Amino acid sequence: MRILLTGASSFSGMWFAKALAEAGHEVVAALRSEGYEDPLRRARLDRVAAVADVVPGAPFGADAFLELVARRGPFEVLCHHGAEAAGHKRPDFDVAGAVATNTRNADRTLAALKTCGARRLVLTGSVFEEDEGVGEEPRRAFSPYGMSKTLTSRALAQAANDAGLDFVKFVVPNPFGPFEAQTFQRFVMTSWREGRPAHVSHPFYVRDNVPVDLLARTYVAASEGLLGAHVSPSFYAGSVGAFFQRMAAETASRTGWACALTLADSQSFEEPRIRTNSQQLDPHAYGWSEGGFWDAYVDYYANGA
Repeated sequence: MRILLTGASSFSGMWFAKALAEAGHEVVAALRSEGYEDPLRRARLDRVAAVADVVPGAPFGADAFLELVARRGPFEVLCHHGAEAAGHKRPDFDVAGAVATNTRNADRTLAALKTCGARRLVLTGSVFEEDEGVGEEPRRAFSPYGMSKTLTSRALAQAANDAGLDFVKFVVPNPFGPFEAQTFQRFVMTSWREGRPAHVSHPFYVRDNVPVDLLARTYVAASEGLLGAHVSPSFYAGSVGAFFQRMAAETASRTGWACALTLADSQSFEEPRIRTNSQQLDPHAYGWSEGGFWDAYVDYYANGA
């Protein structure tokens, strides 16, 4: 298939582009920006450019994006992975502004895609949205950012229906792996490499950590229309403390690092205590090696990433 992908400079977006291309699909990656100063994002884009046709300065719904659709179509699938996320942890995150950016000219854009042969819109959602995942009821949005993703999903589902496109929502939990952003996982792995202990202050939250390359293989199947209209992939679902204990064991066995780890005895719960995705992944169905993933992940940090 010919696939138009947004958000390819992000951590998971890079892996999605790679997996789609390895599955034999032709990927055109539309970027919002003309260029990026962040070295990590540039490193991701180097890898995207090796497997996809990268088109900078074409944000979703903008004139440049519509010109891309008209000039470079047909595309069978739009994979809309990009979303406004700057300051996503801030309590004053601009919900209305983010939704406007994520859905700009959606009706016109999806109609244009339909005209040039598109069949499907695959939208990336978040387990932190309202009514997503498994957890304590009611399942409210975690944050203003989570609400922006909720409203984006509702608006684009309606726009896809109006345009006559199949709508697939792919719900992302907490991916981790090589080329991840400045996450707590990166902080922990860097601490261990430098011989420092790591402390987990919120070990009793129950969350869902999915290896990014397994998530990407699932994304391919979703984009091919093989997994239905709502895909909620889950893998290491459990307490945050247990996940980092797993990470310590996997890392220590491959490096000899001490991987010292302490867990808080108690914690406050500013966020919902439990929120995970709902569909447990079978690695064998995707030809995925758990040991191979950990080898690559640990090697990424052992080599100074």
